[in-house]
Amino acid sequence: MSVRRVLPGAVRACAVALLVLAQAACGAARNIPEEQPPQRRDVNYLAYYSYLQASRELREGRLPEAERLLKEAIAKDPGSAFLHVELAEVVSRLGRTDEALGLARKAVALDPTNVDAYLLLADLASAQRKKDEAIAVYRKVIELDAKREDAYLQLANLLADAGRKPEASEVLGRLVGQLPGSYLGYYQLGRLQSEGKEFEAAEGSLKKALVINPEFVAGEKYLGILYDHWGRPADALAAYRRLLEMNPHDTEIRLRVGEIHLQRREWAQALEQYQALLVFEPGNLLVRTKVGIVQLQQGALEEAAKTLLGVLAQEPGNTRVRSILALVYEEQGRLEDAARELHAVLDMEPDAVDDRMRLGIVYRRLKRHAEALAQFEKIVELAPKTAQAYVQIALTHDDAGDMAAAEKTVARGLEAVPGDGDLLFQKGVYLEKRKDIPAAVAAFREAIKADPRNANAYNYLGYLFAERGENLDEAVSLIQRAVDLAPDNGYYVDSLGWAYYQKGMLAEAMAQMERAASLVSDDPVILEHLGDVYSKAGRSAEAAEAWRKALAITPDNAALKRKIDDAK
Repeated sequence: MSVRRVLPGAVRACAVALLVLAQAACGAARNIPEEQPPQRRDVNYLAYYSYLQASRELREGRLPEAERLLKEAIAKDPGSAFLHVELAEVVSRLGRTDEALGLARKAVALDPTNVDAYLLLADLASAQRKKDEAIAVYRKVIELDAKREDAYLQLANLLADAGRKPEASEVLGRLVGQLPGSYLGYYQLGRLQSEGKEFEAAEGSLKKALVINPEFVAGEKYLGILYDHWGRPADALAAYRRLLEMNPHDTEIRLRVGEIHLQRREWAQALEQYQALLVFEPGNLLVRTKVGIVQLQQGALEEAAKTLLGVLAQEPGNTRVRSILALVYEEQGRLEDAARELHAVLDMEPDAVDDRMRLGIVYRRLKRHAEALAQFEKIVELAPKTAQAYVQIALTHDDAGDMAAAEKTVARGLEAVPGDGDLLFQKGVYLEKRKDIPAAVAAFREAIKADPRNANAYNYLGYLFAERGENLDEAVSLIQRAVDLAPDNGYYVDSLGWAYYQKGMLAEAMAQMERAASLVSDDPVILEHLGDVYSKAGRSAEAAEAWRKALAITPDNAALKRKIDDAK
């Protein structure tokens, strides 16, 4: 006798209760809207009883037993797409994705209108990198239910990952058209637009997401990232500050805020962020390193050294921190200590070319020429096309008084790195020292052609013309280009002033010379030039004062002594 046909009252009541529970469980598991329950021919109560037992096992984490019970349920009701979907999920969690995929396909075959079956099939196909199948199935879900947000989002992600970003954007556009309250849809659309450098459109989409959900952390964070990439640091900071209002302990965001202040050279504000982090993360070595960097930038060298040494006490193998500490010592003039730290870095990272370059330059400053040359030659061995290594070898030979070796090194460098602007500039310098002016001018012009941002070449060639009283209009133009590239370089500003002086443009010369002396107050040539301009302008007392300052720096300068005597 069939259970469906004859049910005693108590059994019928139990079966009805089981059915209600089963339908509720079905809705909870798949989030099926109440107005769209799974379509069934009828209800097999025994199958659902096994399903409910399986659900209890699932809640307890006993997957194998849940699988057994679901298979038992399917044996009692083999036409149930719902039960095939449930079993597919359990089998997938047990790591048997191929079998799960087969079950999901069978569920779809049993009920071609079952949206949950299609969703699971798409998810499993995507997980197995069957992207074309997953894309087709997600499209089917949207066809069946145009308001399934998750299907749109997953489809858009797959299309974007496949490089089909215009299609992904179109899918997300359809999503926000169907569901104007989908903040996730606007968020994903904004990210795609940002990746395509459609910054204004991305800003609009992300702002819509935040209007819908003002506490959407990921949206606010990505808006900050967008402004960062867009070159709008003030807006990025505003977005990050809103995030910090929601979560003051967000390490990632505070670090980002500090980094923006560092980039803007706002040392105090950067330090404020890092110190706030250290209140609740006192052992964060990255943050303490950032504090040391700010202290270095502020010129608080003793504090910077103390901070960085504290980090190294806990993390002695941190080469980045040792490298920064070496920079602090360089700034302090503690060159031996700087060399020690850089050696420690290279012991751990022998191929660290930048640190090796710095070590060689430290040895140059210490006049330990052989050791400097050893470091630079090692760089050539590690990276033969490192033009700056050849430049430094040449400069070291020059320091040692061997200009012939310096010139040979430049020639060797140009063989290894033909047309390099820095090497061509150095070639020009040595040609000018040999008084081969036409060849020097040609080399400087080559350097500028090779590197239109080579400020040294513009300045040197312009100053060469100014000193010789030749091509003065071009001299001003060349040096002005150098100043444009490095506005606070006092030596370039002095060159510009000298070119104006040679042209007889005293007002312009004086303005530039005074600025140069404010930028570099202890250079005897700049001070002498300033005195020359004052003298030409009839300001003898100020001229004598400038010359006396220059003479105090170079007391053996006979020409300066004559100028001071003549001014009396």
